Amino acid sequence: EQLLEADHPVLGVYFADHFLGGALLYAAQIYNSVNVYVLRPEGVIAKQPTVSAQYSLTRTYRERAPDRYLLALEAVERYYSDLPEFQLYEGRVLVDRMEYLRRTDQSEAANRAQALLEDRARVRPFVRLEYALYREAQRGPPAPATIQAFIAQIQRDAPENADMLEAGALLRLAMLQDELDQKREALATVERLDQEFPGFVDRDASRRLHARLATEVNGELSALYNEIIATDASGASLERVHATVYAWAYVGRSSTQVRKLV
Repeated sequence: EQLLEADHPVLGVYFADHFLGGALLYAAQIYNSVNVYVLRPEGVIAKQPTVSAQYSLTRTYRERAPDRYLLALEAVERYYSDLPEFQLYEGRVLVDRMEYLRRTDQSEAANRAQALLEDRARVRPFVRLEYALYREAQRGPPAPATIQAFIAQIQRDAPENADMLEAGALLRLAMLQDELDQKREALATVERLDQEFPGFVDRDASRRLHARLATEVNGELSALYNEIIATDASGASLERVHATVYAWAYVGRSSTQVRKLV
């Protein structure tokens, strides 16, 4: 039912590996008639090229198709839970699910989601960090010091995947500083991330943030945008780069100001 997102009687589901390059066919009874539908094998939520892109997609569903938001959150885990970098997004997925269920008055499901979040926070450092940030946000803006203390603890304890966890925490710190309008501090953080962890698994996300912050702080388009486009074989970043550049160059500026920028 989750795969098909069907709340009507499903009479049969079949996988046709030669139809449209592989597809699910299912028959469903709607309004006293039987219809046959075609669905891509992964279900209604398409797989994205990276876990960060998959998580970003959940925000699109939250804003434009909230009835599929929970499916989008589940897709992040379904597609990427076997990869180490999933640790960097697991906590946000769990927090988002719990928060959505509470906001939509699904109290029993929300309690189960909170119990799962607390269980995983006890054994997974990054989930623990995200849960701490969530609790802080209930009282006011989260403090960058919480992430800085987490980084110090990772450096001290050296757990498995310590470099990835530290790099992920630096990205999270830069994002939080950006949200708090601490642009220069955020730029310094992401510059540190790129210098100390050039092989970071979520480098696409860090470079996009780096380019935007450098543009905003320095008042001119960052050359990093050219690097992002040139090294993106899939072309998936091009639309995001264009949207970011457009927002910086045109939104809130007069035509005269735009001409000066160009």
